[in-house]
Amino acid sequence: MTEVVAPLVDEPAQRFYQQTEQLQELLGNYQDAVMARPVLRQLATAAHADGHNAFTYGVLYAIEHARMEQVLRELPDRLERLRDERTLSWLPQQRDHPESHPAPHGQEQRRLARFRRWTLARANWRPRTWPGALPS
Repeated sequence: MTEVVAPLVDEPAQRFYQQTEQLQELLGNYQDAVMARPVLRQLATAAHADGHNAFTYGVLYAIEHARMEQVLRELPDRLERLRDERTLSWLPQQRDHPESHPAPHGQEQRRLARFRRWTLARANWRPRTWPGALPS
């Protein structure tokens, strides 16, 4: 969506678009490393079982692990850039006037409350090393 709006809103939307692209790239790197590590472990085990040297697989595994750690170090900064006031300045400001938004009812009210909880949980999220993220 920001690709379409960015030329109309100019610099703030361009900044938002760039920040989201960089965040997506970072998360993609993490996903690639997460998916590659078990495959490399299986390949190393199979190579070793067949009597081949599995050292190269171990080196590749370590590279992927280092890539995961690098992403986890960069992620808080990327999220801060995305939440920066200059980055979000092109988005409409929330109005606190009751007449501007009708009160939600029933299922919509529950969905809105769930979304607010989800958003607040992510706003304070900080990466950490999860169990199983380190080689055994």
